[in-house]
Amino acid sequence: MDWASLIAPAECSYVLGNPPYKGAKYQSDKQRAQVRRIAHLGGSGGTLDYVTAWFMTAGAYLQQSGAHVGFVATNSITQGEQVAQLWPVLFDRYGLEISFAHRTFRMEQRRPRHGSRPCLSSA
Repeated sequence: MDWASLIAPAECSYVLGNPPYKGAKYQSDKQRAQVRRIAHLGGSGGTLDYVTAWFMTAGAYLQQSGAHVGFVATNSITQGEQVAQLWPVLFDRYGLEISFAHRTFRMEQRRPRHGSRPCLSSA
């Protein structure tokens, strides 16, 4: 979805949310294809969590806006294989900077079978 079709970038001050988390191993083929397309990584990108697509989409949107973004995400995007694929895109391609981050915390789910997950928030 083109976020600019929802609100013109020049009129947006903040993009905030709790995007859907879906680990790379649990994504549908359609979700995995979305992540690869958004990341412009060709055939790679298979280890990126679904939430990373939201960070990259926000990076592209912010190129036309002075808005700030704040998302809640699992801490897996700051560890392991995803770091080398995600953060250079955010920093180098989109010129994003981290102005705030919170240490990992347990986020309780309302659905009992899902338990709690370590999360981070960043802006």
